[in-house]
Amino acid sequence: MRYLGYYTDAGAYYYYNTEPGMNYEKTFDYIRDYADDTNYPIRFAQYDSWFYPHGEGNGLLEWDFRTDNGYFPIDLPIGPPGSGVGPYSFPNDTRFWPDFFSNRRQWGLKTYEQDWMDVQINRMNATQQDLMIGRDNWRQM
Repeated sequence: MRYLGYYTDAGAYYYYNTEPGMNYEKTFDYIRDYADDTNYPIRFAQYDSWFYPHGEGNGLLEWDFRTDNGYFPIDLPIGPPGSGVGPYSFPNDTRFWPDFFSNRRQWGLKTYEQDWMDVQINRMNATQQDLMIGRDNWRQM
């Protein structure tokens, strides 16, 4: 192993936590500066779901190109119509994922994480009524 990465997912020190008196941006500047000063070979960071605007039930509010997204809430105002009933939905347009990934180089994507899949699947009425809807969505991804 030659390089380290820094994750902010559940269990990490900075998961929904910042340095005292700092916002998230300043906290990550602090982490980068500390790594540089101590010669830790950190080459990437994963910004977890707390780093995007939240909608109903803390789901994704705006469809923007990000490397980590939580579940798709029913009130997602941008993007294709959802297939959910209740607080969760899926992108229900076969163009959604190809469009998303076609832009990956423009915004520097190396790894994408679709977070909270278990919660999304288990709490959607649509996935309880149609076994193929979840499979079809994730296959498109």
